[in-house]
Amino acid sequence: MRGLLASAGNGIDQMTQKNARKVAARARQTRFGGKYLAHHRQAGEAAADQPPVVEAVIEARVLDEPAYPDGDFADRVRTEPVEVAEMCRWFFCRFEDPAHGVPHDSGEGGYQYVLGGPYDADDELRGAFPDTEDEHLERAVDLIQNYGWEWVEIGLY
Repeated sequence: MRGLLASAGNGIDQMTQKNARKVAARARQTRFGGKYLAHHRQAGEAAADQPPVVEAVIEARVLDEPAYPDGDFADRVRTEPVEVAEMCRWFFCRFEDPAHGVPHDSGEGGYQYVLGGPYDADDELRGAFPDTEDEHLERAVDLIQNYGWEWVEIGLY
């Protein structure tokens, strides 16, 4: 995000904590394909000492094909009940490991989720598939959590 703001050429070299929280909250509200302008100013609020408007479009993506963590996962999920396979497919079309782009700072406690996340597989699957049997849901969560406990939306970082 810092690079995106700096590349806007508006003299703003980093996002403030307050703005980072706003962006993260808005990104959570516009999940799965939503867009949000990261920094804006109300009409009539402009002043000479204020920085100009910076527009950064944050957009999550939903893939047509799942981005499984490895080739073995696709083979393993084929042997599962259809409901489990479909939940895994749905999840990996929308979420990825934070290592694929989330800023990491060991001094600040690890990954810096300024645009939203981390997401939990159990919470996301229960929300998306509320009528699924617990046995199938728990199996899908187990398969997914073999590869990680924290996830981010594809395309936000």
